[in-house]
Amino acid sequence: MDKVFVRLASNPINKMLLLILGLPLHIIVFIIFLIKKPALYELPEAANFNSLITQLKDQIRKENDYFHIHQHPKKIEKEATKRAKKQVKQNEASTTIDYMSYFALLLKSKKWIRQTFIPGLLMYGYLWLYKKPLRSYIYKRIISSIIVFFGVILFVFTLLFFAPKDTAENVLGKQATAEQKEAFNEQYHLNDSYSSRLKDNVKGLLTFNLGTSFEGEEQISTSIAQRFPITLKLTALAIILVVIIGIPVGVLAALRQQTLWDYGVMFAAIVGISMPGFWQGLILSMEFSIKQNIVPARYSPSDYLSIILPLIVLSTVSIATVARVTRATIVKIMDEQYIVSAQALGLAQQKIFFKYITRNALLPIVSIVLLQSGIMLGGTAVAEKLFKIDGIGNYMITKHLIPDVPAIMGGVVYIAFIVILINLLVDILFAWLNPHMHSDSKEVSR
Repeated sequence: MDKVFVRLASNPINKMLLLILGLPLHIIVFIIFLIKKPALYELPEAANFNSLITQLKDQIRKENDYFHIHQHPKKIEKEATKRAKKQVKQNEASTTIDYMSYFALLLKSKKWIRQTFIPGLLMYGYLWLYKKPLRSYIYKRIISSIIVFFGVILFVFTLLFFAPKDTAENVLGKQATAEQKEAFNEQYHLNDSYSSRLKDNVKGLLTFNLGTSFEGEEQISTSIAQRFPITLKLTALAIILVVIIGIPVGVLAALRQQTLWDYGVMFAAIVGISMPGFWQGLILSMEFSIKQNIVPARYSPSDYLSIILPLIVLSTVSIATVARVTRATIVKIMDEQYIVSAQALGLAQQKIFFKYITRNALLPIVSIVLLQSGIMLGGTAVAEKLFKIDGIGNYMITKHLIPDVPAIMGGVVYIAFIVILINLLVDILFAWLNPHMHSDSKEVSR
């Protein structure tokens, strides 16, 4: 604990946090430090002081002999005493223990920590977080995720607040009188200041009480809660499609490097990544719904075929991305020295693939699938709007035309929360599987 304290105290910000978190304990210890301060210096004994004076006398005599100076013995003794006192003061200044060093010495005693645990609880908790790299990393990622979450709230609200649109006119129509518009603005607090409306929106988001919609008088929280499962279902099915198609295709391309299959897969992946979702959706609808009449152009919960086109539009980019990452990861691992050595020793190719290659490639592939799931969740709006799916993405696009600030804030922020949560879990998973993160930390931060 004392080593962690010293490392953190070397940083001005962490030093301030340690003093604030352990303020009750620091006040008591600092008073004790001021009382004991004279005893903390390494002062010379009388015998050592006299010995120092004798040495300095000899030094002064040698200086006088060298420069041919005659000096009375009493003056020599006086000069030696003066020099000795000056040297003692310099030694005292260099051996002085400051407060933070004194507190670090106290932390070496586990008994002292137990006795002061309650007044120093917050500070000890902070030190405990930084004792292991994994704990400190998770703590930093959680803090940064919270900052990003509130940053999203601030950014989205600011854009909507300064949007050049007359909400009252969009809802009531151009025939609405000035009095009707003013009453509408008063009802929904649209005349309030930026800070007041931001405060109300943040409070509503955190308490899941976003009030009523500007249009239709519907409860926003209820509307979002009804549409969110539809969006999550679409995203979950798209993730399954990505795993079923993207990973096997990438594996086969890696095992058949520089073949027609490999070149074909990589070309298709580039095309899939480059293809705009809305354009792809329109082409698929025109060809397979309008011309061929194979699948419905509009989504219906009772018709399982109607979800095929939305899934293709939503998952195409992710399938291509996962296939490329899977291929690149496996190719890199296959070029590692330990794989080459295993092949040279005559191990079966299946054993090498499943025991060594697959196990080492699993983490990057899982992480890219999870990251793509967050991207697909945030990108459902295009597929939902094209195929008339009553999900959260379609809901936000409809409300954006007004603009219905609370409804848009709710949809965007709650999706952002899930995406941030997914990224946080991926980062924690990576850190947990890193063996270096489970040892004692030698650095507070990298």
